Amino acid sequence: MFGYRINRFGEPILQFSAAEYEETGEEKIIPKPIPVTFDPKGVTNYAQTLDMKTGELKTSWQQNDDSITVTSVVDSAGRLIRKIAHTKPELLEIKVDGGDPSSIEPDLAFDEAKGKCEAEWETDIEIEGPVVDQQAIRSFLFYLRRAIHPSGKMSVSPYALSNKTYNGHIFWDADIWVFPAIALLDPARASTIPGYRVHMLPAARRNFQAWVKAGKPTGAGALVVEPRYQAQGAKFPWESSVTGQETVKGESKFQDHITGSIAWSVSLANALGITKDKEILPAAAAFYQSRSVVGPNGREINGTMSPDEFHTGNNDLYTNLLAQWCMNGGKWEGDNLFKLPAREGSFLTYDGDKLRAYKQAAAVLAIFPLQFPAAVAQSKEMMARFSTKVTPNGPAMSDSIHALIEARMGDSDRAYETWHKSWRPFTDHPLLLFSEKRSRASTYFVTGAAGCLQTVLFGFLNLRIGPEKPVRGWARPLKNGFWLTADPKLPKQWKSVKLKGISILGRKETLIFDANGVRSGK
Repeated sequence: MFGYRINRFGEPILQFSAAEYEETGEEKIIPKPIPVTFDPKGVTNYAQTLDMKTGELKTSWQQNDDSITVTSVVDSAGRLIRKIAHTKPELLEIKVDGGDPSSIEPDLAFDEAKGKCEAEWETDIEIEGPVVDQQAIRSFLFYLRRAIHPSGKMSVSPYALSNKTYNGHIFWDADIWVFPAIALLDPARASTIPGYRVHMLPAARRNFQAWVKAGKPTGAGALVVEPRYQAQGAKFPWESSVTGQETVKGESKFQDHITGSIAWSVSLANALGITKDKEILPAAAAFYQSRSVVGPNGREINGTMSPDEFHTGNNDLYTNLLAQWCMNGGKWEGDNLFKLPAREGSFLTYDGDKLRAYKQAAAVLAIFPLQFPAAVAQSKEMMARFSTKVTPNGPAMSDSIHALIEARMGDSDRAYETWHKSWRPFTDHPLLLFSEKRSRASTYFVTGAAGCLQTVLFGFLNLRIGPEKPVRGWARPLKNGFWLTADPKLPKQWKSVKLKGISILGRKETLIFDANGVRSGK
């Protein structure tokens, strides 16, 4: 699997390979610079377009008396194939980058790449609504598909193989943001995400044993009290790479929600028939048994960094909920109840939460993706507390999660407005390339695109994956007692949505969502 940075004239300037990482130290992805040969002097009549149906990037310009057109595609092996047409002299060149160029017939590979991209659109999200909304949704889906190879060994980094930001490392972005966004639309690609975690479970077990041997260090110092050591525990790193060891420096390594986030995501994959893992959940439970202490108001996790990332302290709501869910065997109910910080009848983000400012959505993650019943019941109060206090220059995901929750609350008009805020300032680019922050031009941020796609699927279409079968509405049984349900909350700007060719336990299905509910379609 290869990724490329391509300049304005269709030339690759940087190549990344999912197989090229440092194997020691920080285990960074290794970029391969590609020399630029084109001289852009005297260029006029410049144009560039991207056909998301075929995957063709076409760049054309006039230079002196020559008209030049470069048409590029990436084939299934990750090779960049370029057709370069000149009018003076009349000439067609074909260039191949990545893999073994001599092993392919470029013309055939070019056409095959286009055909495979077109075939992918048999699964689609078609809205009867504004063109800009349709373009945005298709761009999210197109770029997410390009970011993940269905037979890849690595999971997906926040910037995939588009640049070296975050060193190509794997975060919770893959498990909590990307996986749910594509699990129904492209299960083959989605499977690489839990597949990577299952593959790295032995390393996570070694991480746990090393952590215990080191005295159980936390963000508040060593954890020297019991509970007892659990030999089968697993501790997944905040930043994972090729060995599965922790690669991050500083306090971020205390984001102890990562292990529970992975267990949560794998449980969804199991329910959807994408994986059959039975080891990660009990291993995560054993970690949280060792990571927590018994307090007067339930078990506590102290010295942990909140997903807010502005705060390291005690009893982060999202982290404690995941720990409770894991220790109760993938259920909210059970003997292992954790302290859930609250004040004036509503949850807080963590102990001592001053309700001032947050880097990104954190407490409301209890509403979604966790769907913790008590938090869902407090959706209105929690959104009032937290949704307006995220820093304006934070990552793109916050508005998408806020929009999703607003849609589920029944305020589809407000949700639609918030959803537009979640992508328009971040895709201010002719090809709708997604940036992590409004003030940063670094693209393509797959986490942001996935969050916006989740708003459509789990907010406006109101798809839900969980153990509860609804008393009304559309439903399909999944595995392990889970159900896939839907009760649409479409904005008034959308007359209907066709969810075309999704996969439910290996069976293709097309669903139509409108004011009357959900029905099967073609």
